[in-house]
Amino acid sequence: FSIKSPCFLLFVLFLIGVQSAFFAPVKYSMLPQILRRDQLISANAFMEAGRYLSILLGTLLGGAFLAAGGRFGFGAACLTIILVAIAGYAFTFLFLPHTPHGKGNVKIHLNIFKSIWHNLNVVYRSKGAFLCVLAIAWFWLLGAVMLSQLPDLTSNILHGSTKVFNYLLGLFVFGIGLGAILCRKLLKGDVSVKYVPLSVLVMSLAMVDLAFAILNVQTALGVISFKTFISTFSGVRISFDLFLISLCGGISIVPLNALLQTMGSAHNRSRIIATSNFLNAFFMVAASVISLILLRIGAGTPVIIGLLAISNVVVALYITKLLPDYAVRSILFFVLKSLYNVKVKGFENYQNAGKRTLIIANNNSFLDPLLLAAMLPDDIAFVVDSTIAKRFWVRQFLKLVKHFPVDPTNPMAVKSVIDEIKQGRKVVVYPEGRITTTGSVMKIYPGPAMIADRSGADILPIFMQGTQYSRLSYFGRKLRHLPSNVQFAINILPATPLNLAQNLKGKERRAAAENKVYDLMAYMKYRSSDIDVTLFRSLIEASDFAGHSTRALEDLERKGVSFGTTVLGSFLLGGKLAAYGEYGEKMGVMLPNANACVLTIFGLMAYGRVPAMINFSAGIKNILSACKATGLKTIFCSRLFVARGDLGPIVEAIEAAGVKIVYLEDVKKTINLADKLRALVYGFFPYRAYKITNPKPDANSPAVVLFTSGSEGVPKGVVLSHRNINANRHQLSSITDYGLQDKFFNALPMFHSFGLVCGLFMPILSGAGVFLYPSPLHYKIIPELVYDRNATAIFGTDTFLNAYAKSAHPYDFYSVRFAAVGAEKLKDETFKIWSEKFGI
Repeated sequence: FSIKSPCFLLFVLFLIGVQSAFFAPVKYSMLPQILRRDQLISANAFMEAGRYLSILLGTLLGGAFLAAGGRFGFGAACLTIILVAIAGYAFTFLFLPHTPHGKGNVKIHLNIFKSIWHNLNVVYRSKGAFLCVLAIAWFWLLGAVMLSQLPDLTSNILHGSTKVFNYLLGLFVFGIGLGAILCRKLLKGDVSVKYVPLSVLVMSLAMVDLAFAILNVQTALGVISFKTFISTFSGVRISFDLFLISLCGGISIVPLNALLQTMGSAHNRSRIIATSNFLNAFFMVAASVISLILLRIGAGTPVIIGLLAISNVVVALYITKLLPDYAVRSILFFVLKSLYNVKVKGFENYQNAGKRTLIIANNNSFLDPLLLAAMLPDDIAFVVDSTIAKRFWVRQFLKLVKHFPVDPTNPMAVKSVIDEIKQGRKVVVYPEGRITTTGSVMKIYPGPAMIADRSGADILPIFMQGTQYSRLSYFGRKLRHLPSNVQFAINILPATPLNLAQNLKGKERRAAAENKVYDLMAYMKYRSSDIDVTLFRSLIEASDFAGHSTRALEDLERKGVSFGTTVLGSFLLGGKLAAYGEYGEKMGVMLPNANACVLTIFGLMAYGRVPAMINFSAGIKNILSACKATGLKTIFCSRLFVARGDLGPIVEAIEAAGVKIVYLEDVKKTINLADKLRALVYGFFPYRAYKITNPKPDANSPAVVLFTSGSEGVPKGVVLSHRNINANRHQLSSITDYGLQDKFFNALPMFHSFGLVCGLFMPILSGAGVFLYPSPLHYKIIPELVYDRNATAIFGTDTFLNAYAKSAHPYDFYSVRFAAVGAEKLKDETFKIWSEKFGI
């Protein structure tokens, strides 16, 4: 620039091209040496985004320096060029790690054409590398043509100002950079081109629309400003199409570059990338020549972009034909992501899994294999039941993935699977051998355990969550609708070895391995549950899940309360009860098993108060000790309950100790129209309302206080957090198949953990209904009520269940699916009578 010689400028430009020809292959081939495979996508994404950001910045700065003119513009341009060169040189020495050169003697031929031809042959012999190189070269051709047409499009067709050109250029470059970063998010470290075919097809559609948009542009008089351009429909349409083209280009180029870096050996990687760069330059020059010829013969920018779109469709179809599985997986990903918003959690565990890995997964629906194939890397294979594999529609899907048809009843059929794992492929197997009908762990086949044991593979547990409620499941068909708050998720847990004892042989070893797989299946369901939420938040979610009109509670008065009314009633009653104490204060609850007791508990929780469940059968001394230890100032009770339970002396003693007794009957009288309207609004918007009533919900904060007899008759207070109780109920659900179809019968007092956590929180927070009965001692009445209310689950101690069985008619428990025993050891007599008399 200083000597103002065009010939010397061209010579310097040639030297810069030579420097780039050396630098680019070295830069890209270094990445596999200094990074892990799962980091290549991120590295290439940042490099592409940085490259195009630099192009944009350099173009804008160059334009600014040119516009400034004079000595200042010339000096600023020269200084910037020199500073950038020095900075690049310095960063190379200061930050780039040392990498050894590839092995092998490389002969440099003076005949560059012979060297190029030799390298092209090397690349051509590898089908994957050749396709990758061609795809990258095509991307550069597209970019060169689009960028070369921007000046003509801006000046001669749009009649736009310099700001319009800078805007379109910036939009195009920004789109490529954003596409590169978006690709990083989509692939999550998986070096795969599964999204390339679809992105190329979308790019083609955008090009076609851009060509028609340009044809429909109205010729304007004078120069169009940026503000005018962006305010017109044509301006918005052209901007959107240009951005979509560049976005898809960014999504395409990143995985192609990363894939090319993984091909070939270390000693010829640079030459493969150099060959790719040569073809990139060749394609760009060819595209420029063709564009120039088309312009000379009168074909304008719309024709050139239209021809490019048609060519791009041909390329997309060619890629799709060569890579049909990638194309279908790409489409599957976007369709499933759009329909179900699937989340993949713990993907780093997949990346950290060893070379020998067996994936065990639960199977909730026909959707599960599709989700795994679309969302996980393409290096997995599926073990499929040979009977199911023969179905027509299943065969079409299996054409796209590596799979092994296996008879689950034939232990010898797993040999091929073991060999595949030993070769380093991750294999997905469903230990249950079928789609679940319960949502919990069902029968476990010995095959998966044998595969893991004999292949020496680590087990990678994957738990599919929410898919059991889809239309394509056996369990979900029992629902009338798909709950709005159901989240489809793929939960990937850390890989774990079997760790079987060496001295175990034969049947004992197979049994131990099978038990280990069962434990992992149960454990991964628990680990995939969200226990870090408050109980009232869980109640709101259960209401959405089960349906607001579904019955949640019923008591001896035969008053049914729906889930929606339970939430609304908790807001209504809780608002009045909260006025008797401060936020976070412990407040006593001395009520029988009834709907009012449940609304009181959840009402206090809704407003950040902690219910302390008073054991009214513990005697005056222990009750007063409990009040003193907890620091209670208020206890909520019922006049009717005090009268029927003959609790007058206890109430008098509590009041004499300075603790206030508040009766629910009196609280009910204070509820006015404003309170009801507020609760109604809260009931319609429970999530937002809960943020108002409890602004600082904390799962680790106290949820409830219970009192036990303790050791040696000394009473003890136990504070359970929301997380404690949620953990307990999710642990139970991981080994028990209960759900929306169940109705629980709870006669156990809720001042004990068994009655409160198992009898109330476990069912109702899972969307199941509960019938509440005030006393477990009514041995003849309870079986009759279980029969009358069609209860499917009942809780009790050994003593209670034994007494119920002796008093019941053989048909009273016909609807009961299971009886849960706690607090005492189950005696043989009780087990025998329930088994023989009721078949339970």
